[in-house]
Amino acid sequence: MPKNLIFTEQDFLNQFNLPNTTFQEFCDKICVLDVMDRSGSFVVRSDLDTFINRVSKKDDRKQRLALYKENLYKILVTDGFLFRYTRRRYTD
Repeated sequence: MPKNLIFTEQDFLNQFNLPNTTFQEFCDKICVLDVMDRSGSFVVRSDLDTFINRVSKKDDRKQRLALYKENLYKILVTDGFLFRYTRRRYTD
C-alpha cells in the first residue's frame, strides 16, 4: 500500500539551519576533542593544525593534512550538501 508523506522533503529540510560554509571557515572550525574529559560535553583539546604539529614528529601526517582537510570538506560539506538536495525523492 503506498504511503503518502505528510511533509515534503523540503518541509523537512526547512527545519534545519544549514549554513553555507567556505573551505576556510571549515578549516578554522575543525578541532580535536579531549577524549579524557568525563564531563559529558564536547570539550575541545586543540585546533587540528596545532594538534598535528605537536604529534606528528616521525610520520607524514603534517604533509597530508591539507589533503585530509580537502577530502573531509568534500565529504561533509560539498558532497553532503549535494546529496541532500539531489537524491531521489520517494513521494508515492
